[in-house]
Amino acid sequence: MLRTPSHRPGSLWPLLLLVAVPLPAMAAQTQAWRIGVGGDLPTGFLGALSIYGLPHEAILDSEMTSTDGLSQFQIVILSRPSYSVPEVTAAVEQYVRSGGCAVYEYPCVPSEAMIPGRRIPPQKGPDMLYEAGNPVTAGLTDAVLPTGRAGGNDLTSIIPTDPQVKVLARYTDEGAKPERKGKFLDAGKGAPAIIMAHYGRGTVVWSGVRLSICAAFDDNRNIAPFIA
Repeated sequence: MLRTPSHRPGSLWPLLLLVAVPLPAMAAQTQAWRIGVGGDLPTGFLGALSIYGLPHEAILDSEMTSTDGLSQFQIVILSRPSYSVPEVTAAVEQYVRSGGCAVYEYPCVPSEAMIPGRRIPPQKGPDMLYEAGNPVTAGLTDAVLPTGRAGGNDLTSIIPTDPQVKVLARYTDEGAKPERKGKFLDAGKGAPAIIMAHYGRGTVVWSGVRLSICAAFDDNRNIAPFIA
C-alpha cells in the first residue's frame, strides 16, 4: 500500500466515535486527520477502512517501534507486529500517553500501568459477542463472532480493575466445544475480548483476539463496522 495524502476529514466521524476523542480536541483539529495502518497482517483493517471510505496510510515496520514514527498519525491501527513485540508495545504506550489514539491487538499486550487488571494467558478459547448497552457498540450485531480464523487456540484477555475501562466485547461459551468452555470467565460472565481505556492524554482500544484476521474473512462481516 502506497502512502497517499489524507483527505475527507469529515468521513472520520465513525472512527472518532470508536476512540472517543474528547470534543475539545476535535474542535482544535485544523488539519486532515491521518490514520496509519501497520503490522504483519493488516488486510482486514485495510479492507474495513476502504469499505467505509476512510483514508489511510501505511505505517512502516520501523515506525511501529518509534514514538516519533507513530506520532505522525492521529490514529494508528496495528495488527500483529512482524518483529519486536516489546518495542512496538512500548512505543504504542508512549504514543497514547502523549495524546494518540491506538487500536491494536495480541500479541502486543498493554502494561499494568496502562490497563491494570488480571491477565488470562494465551490459550484455546471460545467465540465472542459485542457488549450490549455500550454506546460504542450500539447498533452492531448481537450474533456470535467467530474467533477461530484468528487463531482460536491463541486468545487472551485482560479483566480490568479500573471501572473507567470500557468492555466492548466479551468471550462467550455459547455454542462452544467443551474443550473451549470455562476458560475465559469474569464474575460469571465472559471475560473481556476487546476493551477501551483512556491513558494519559490518549485513548487505546485493545483486543485479545486478532481482529485483523477476523475482519479479513467473509464469515466475520460484522467486524468491519466495528473497526470503521
